[in-house]
Amino acid sequence: MRVPITISVLIPAYNAENFIIEALDSIAHQLRRPEEIIVVDDGSKDSTALLVRQWSSNKEFVVNLIQQENKGLPAARNRGISASSCDWIALLDADDLFLPNHLAEMEQAVSYQPEVVAVFGDCILFGHTDINSEPFSHKKATLAASLINNGVYILGEKLYSSIIHGNYIKPCCFVFKRSMAIEIGMFDESMKFIEDRDFMLRLSRKGNFGFVDRVTAKARLHENNITHPKNAMRNTYFVLRVLKKALDHAKEMKLSAGELQLTKMAIHQTTNELLYLSSIDSFKSYIAAMHHLIGMPFTFSKINPRHFLRAIYYNFWKNRKNSY
Repeated sequence: MRVPITISVLIPAYNAENFIIEALDSIAHQLRRPEEIIVVDDGSKDSTALLVRQWSSNKEFVVNLIQQENKGLPAARNRGISASSCDWIALLDADDLFLPNHLAEMEQAVSYQPEVVAVFGDCILFGHTDINSEPFSHKKATLAASLINNGVYILGEKLYSSIIHGNYIKPCCFVFKRSMAIEIGMFDESMKFIEDRDFMLRLSRKGNFGFVDRVTAKARLHENNITHPKNAMRNTYFVLRVLKKALDHAKEMKLSAGELQLTKMAIHQTTNELLYLSSIDSFKSYIAAMHHLIGMPFTFSKINPRHFLRAIYYNFWKNRKNSY
C-alpha cells in the first residue's frame, strides 16, 4: 500500500546569483512537484534574494524566501527544516540541480518503504566543461545494502560503517524524514564544514536508508565548492571533529564493538592524512596540526616520523626557492 507523503525542497543560498535560477528551474521541471519550496538566503551580499523573488513572481510556484544574517550552511538548513510544514525534506544546494525524475523516484521509494528515515538517488558531477562523471554513489551504496525491496536498496546494518570513512551521499540526492531530523537535533551548527557526514551518521542510528540506483541529480564542480581540493586540509580538521564526536557519543549512538573499532581506525587514517597535508604545506602548518592533535585519542601511537622529516624538507625547499 502506498503511503502519501509531502515534500519540501530546501535550498540554502549564499551569494548564489550565478546558479540559483538554474536550481529553481530544476524544481519547476519535476515530474512530481513539491508541496513547498524554501530558500534560506544566508546573508548574501549579491542579488540572490532579488532573483528568487523575481523567479517566484513569474512562475506558478510560491517560494518561501527566508533571509537571515550569515550563519553558515548548517544554520541555514536548520532554519529551513524548522520552517517546513512537510513530512520530508529534499536538500538542494543552490549550485546543484535535480533531474526531472528526482522527487518522483524519492516519493516512490518512500511510499513502498515507509520504515526508512531517508532515501537517496545517485548523481553525476559536472562542471563548466559539461563533462559528466560516472554515477557517484552506486558502488558504495550497493555494497552497503542489506537487501533489495521493490527495487530499492535497503541500507541498515552496514550503513554507519559505510559512511564513517567518507560520505558517498550527495546532499542534492538526499531526502529525509523531517521528524527524525528534529529528533537528532538537526545539523550541528558548530560544524561549518563536513556537517553532512555528521548529520547522516547520527540519522543512520534512527533507521534504514533507501537507495534508488538511478541518477536523479547533478552536483556542480567549481572553485568555490566546499570540497574543492584547495580546502583539503581545512576539511580534514573537520572530519576529525566529526569522528571524535561519534566516538564521544558511542554509548548514546549504541555503536557496536565493530563500529567503534572502525571509528577508531578512521581517526588513525584521518590523523595521518592531516599530518601529510600539513607537512607539505609548511612547517608552521605541521606544528599547528600536531598541537591540534594533543589530547585526541588513538592518534600519537601511530604518528609517522616521516611527516616531520617531510615538513622540514618542504620548509627548507620553499625557503630556498624564496631566497632566489
